[in-house]
Amino acid sequence: MDIFGERRTYRNIVGLTRLADFATGRAFLIWSVRMETSGDSTWFKVLVVFLAALLGWLAGQGGKLLDEWRERRRLRKQLLEELSHIQNTLDMAHQTMLRILQLSVMKIVEYDESQRFSNPIFDNFYPNVCSSLNKSQRASYEKIDQMLKASNRLHEQQAICAEKIARQSSSYDWGWWRKMARFQYLIFNEVSFLINHHLTNPDSPAIVFGERSHRDYLKHEQWLRDEIEKIVEGAKTIDPRLATITYDPDMFTNLDDEIPD
Repeated sequence: MDIFGERRTYRNIVGLTRLADFATGRAFLIWSVRMETSGDSTWFKVLVVFLAALLGWLAGQGGKLLDEWRERRRLRKQLLEELSHIQNTLDMAHQTMLRILQLSVMKIVEYDESQRFSNPIFDNFYPNVCSSLNKSQRASYEKIDQMLKASNRLHEQQAICAEKIARQSSSYDWGWWRKMARFQYLIFNEVSFLINHHLTNPDSPAIVFGERSHRDYLKHEQWLRDEIEKIVEGAKTIDPRLATITYDPDMFTNLDDEIPD
């Protein structure tokens, strides 16, 4: 929901609550005058109790709706913040995934246990907020979650394979390890594309068949697969010592400060 839609929802809830209070108060005033002039104090007392209860119920319902709206808004904001956090994790892990892919070509195992993803806001609170999201937002969040979970499952398989290689490195089928490294690098970059697209288009983030978003996604996927082939071919001639370097000063040329080598 866009910011203007949220403001309209807020105004509608507050307006309905105020209208209910005004209407109840108006009715109470009219009946009070009639009961006082007629001298029927019994009906007047009953009416006071009834209108007080009705006014309290309406005010309570309005307050409840307002609290629910605020909670859904807070959760939607936290879902976006969680995506930004995951994107930052992906950016920081990119160099590691690239290095794992290069080393797999050289029959060298590198495995990073920390490259698992968690999205606790989505896992725990998405059912509470999904009804307030539009169709495109729901599709995008669920697709990203599926990709993250697929990456975690592949990560578990890599851990098992790393143990097998450690026990029988000379007889192990390295082709399987290289396939997993390629697929993991592919998933990392695809989910990064989806998250960036979501954060750039928060009101309509889904990839829709036949539309510009679908075209851009396919172009990115083709570029990514070509890039993986270049990385694999380049790794065949690279010095293994260079592939294990963690710090690359070219990554930080935009920073003004200098740090010692």
